[in-house]
Amino acid sequence: MALRTPVLPAFAAALAVCLTASPPAAAAEPVAVLSATRSALAVTVYQGGFALVRDTRRAGLPAGASTLTYTDLIAGLDPATLDLAASDAQVGDIAWQPATLSAEALIRRALGGPVQVIDWSDDNATRRPGTLVAITDSYLVRFADGSVEAVDFSQLVFPTLPADLTTETLALAGVTAPAAGMRDLTLS
Repeated sequence: MALRTPVLPAFAAALAVCLTASPPAAAAEPVAVLSATRSALAVTVYQGGFALVRDTRRAGLPAGASTLTYTDLIAGLDPATLDLAASDAQVGDIAWQPATLSAEALIRRALGGPVQVIDWSDDNATRRPGTLVAITDSYLVRFADGSVEAVDFSQLVFPTLPADLTTETLALAGVTAPAAGMRDLTLS
């Protein structure tokens, strides 16, 4: 994992879009590779603001194909530099999945769906169910009685977080192990 500072925001956004991919097709069983299983961490710092990080974690792999899911990755990681070494396992593609949750993404996903509107009166909060029907300078919500009201974003409550909006950046890697067992996995 390489750290780069500073990176132009537009370039970083374009790079993240280019490298965003779904998990490798051959992967059958998901395996979370957690930072709590870290057995070694090495950092080499270079001139010019670059660093190479080698993060070794242990995980139990099933026999056959699986998808490794790495969380707790460092900020500033350059996804184009990711490399994985897995003892006694064949490594396939590595995909980069940036966090997708933002207020804008959440409101776009909620359009046409159920929301709750918080009304404050005399320091008491009440929630009224409605449907988000339009996004203009404010947010338009239709209620059960047919009325439509313009509300502030701060008044909206969303009943669920859509599964495709993630709060965490992930690295996904396809691996194939000849037999089930614990393995050292080094993400660089």
